[in-house]
Amino acid sequence: YGVRSSRPETVEQALPDVPEGPPELRGLGVKVRIVPLEKGARVEVEGKNVRSFRVVAANPNSIAQGMADAWCRVVGKVPVEITRVSIGDDGRITVDARDGDIERSGSAMVSLGWERALTSAVGRAIGLIPTT
Repeated sequence: YGVRSSRPETVEQALPDVPEGPPELRGLGVKVRIVPLEKGARVEVEGKNVRSFRVVAANPNSIAQGMADAWCRVVGKVPVEITRVSIGDDGRITVDARDGDIERSGSAMVSLGWERALTSAVGRAIGLIPTT
């Protein structure tokens, strides 16, 4: 009846493999999707042969940790600990991660869209997207 809201674009739909897409997310080799649930979120990461998901609380730290865990499982990497997620006054989301003694940070502009920004920031923080 036209009352159903449209489904938000997933990262793979929003970023087709064309030159116009942001270079840091082009060709990740995985599809990432965040699906809101009644009391949380389902974070899905899908590679060529492995698909992993986590059901997490609806807060930035939990979503980032779930994405990092699922992503590490898909690519066969030992999971890392997300230590902090913050959003600055400039609209930049920053994710800090610790992998043993190595600490990394990733950030992205929220103006890219929440899902894309979080994917980019988490990917950089866990060392799977090169920092620029």
